[in-house]
Amino acid sequence: MLHLVYQSPLQVQLLARISAEDDVIFLSTACFDLLQNSVFSQQLSAYASPINCYALVDDLAERGLMSAALHPAITLISYAEWVELSVKNATILSWN
Repeated sequence: MLHLVYQSPLQVQLLARISAEDDVIFLSTACFDLLQNSVFSQQLSAYASPINCYALVDDLAERGLMSAALHPAITLISYAEWVELSVKNATILSWN
């Protein structure tokens, strides 16, 4: 399943519903949850199984966020890679 997260804070609900084979893309204001000192980053570090977390490069740039400030488990992606993840996952869930 592909989770599209558009706003924060949704950390607790999100972590409760994802599984290891899911992909999660953080978009819009949800990008702020990916900062190393955020509550979500702390929860992500403590999460038992690895999660495939992504952030759209353009959304980070719009918010002035640098990749070095993000949790190390976050993979930066382009719009083309977002499309690839959408094709890979039969089900898409948007978190607004």
